[in-house]
Amino acid sequence: MNPINTLRLRRDRSLTAVLCGAALLLTGCAGGADDRPGAGGSGGEAEHEVVLVASAAARAGLEAVVPLFEDSEAGEDTEVLTGFGPSSGQSRKIVDGMDADVAAFSLAGDMDRLADEDLVDQDWAADATGSVPFTSVIVLVTRIGEGPEITGWDDLLADGLEVITPDPRTSGAAMWNLLAPYIAYSAAGADPAAGIAGLEELIADHVRSRPSSARAATEQFLAGAGDVLIATEQEARAAIAGGAELTYTVPADTVLVEFPVAVTRRAQAPTRARALVDFLYAPEAQEALAGAGYRPVDPALAPDPDEAVTVHRIAELGGWETVGRELFDADHGAITGAYTRSVR
Repeated sequence: MNPINTLRLRRDRSLTAVLCGAALLLTGCAGGADDRPGAGGSGGEAEHEVVLVASAAARAGLEAVVPLFEDSEAGEDTEVLTGFGPSSGQSRKIVDGMDADVAAFSLAGDMDRLADEDLVDQDWAADATGSVPFTSVIVLVTRIGEGPEITGWDDLLADGLEVITPDPRTSGAAMWNLLAPYIAYSAAGADPAAGIAGLEELIADHVRSRPSSARAATEQFLAGAGDVLIATEQEARAAIAGGAELTYTVPADTVLVEFPVAVTRRAQAPTRARALVDFLYAPEAQEALAGAGYRPVDPALAPDPDEAVTVHRIAELGGWETVGRELFDADHGAITGAYTRSVR
């Protein structure tokens, strides 16, 4: 579907979306990411429609919340049409014209891209939570009863150990995955050279494959590849809930993965779109997000702090604008460069 033409979803549901919904009911294939708004819609005849374009990494949480919103007073007579895909790809599609009332990403830089195009408010992150209703952390996933004990980032440098993590040149999740060991190896950015040296050793000696996404990396690990998977806690919890015999460790230094959400200026139902965003902070929504494996921002539901773990925030390194430019720029980023050199 041409993203420029997705506005037609509001006036006339596409036959493709209807057939896709029927196929999902018959085959149970809802696990795959689909970035077409409407792919996750319930196909009803609600008075109002809200198009939610989101990162695949946020899918489990948002899919848990949307039905609650639609059944709530705030979401009365409202249907939420959803589309999921890679965070940066979704952001670029909105810039290119994709219809979206609400944007939900896994990188603040992807929301900043919309702000730069005047598609969301310039101060979209000005509220108390930074417009982040749920989070996760980066963890180290292993198989129960197999391999060496893994407690921290230095353990990943042991001879012969194979690590699975997606390619940061194609995956936003991979940026978080590599930022966490960079923070550990660099003493929270105090020694950037040591951070890059540690990453180069990790990637060159221990990363053998380059899956394009977090989902692909997890699927490789579940199929038996590698000894350790770097992933979000939510990804690990979802795999375990699905029956995988895995366990995970939150290393002593990790990073808080933030999922920003904002109403776009293109919203044709701005009041309903704002109601959906606000609902993400409601107690029932926060409980659903926790149940889906994320960390809610409601203090009453947040996990008890572990004194042995330091959860770093991207702001410590100057925020995503600085991190994106200095560490992940395609041509000059230090981490992107280390990855490219190490996988040649």
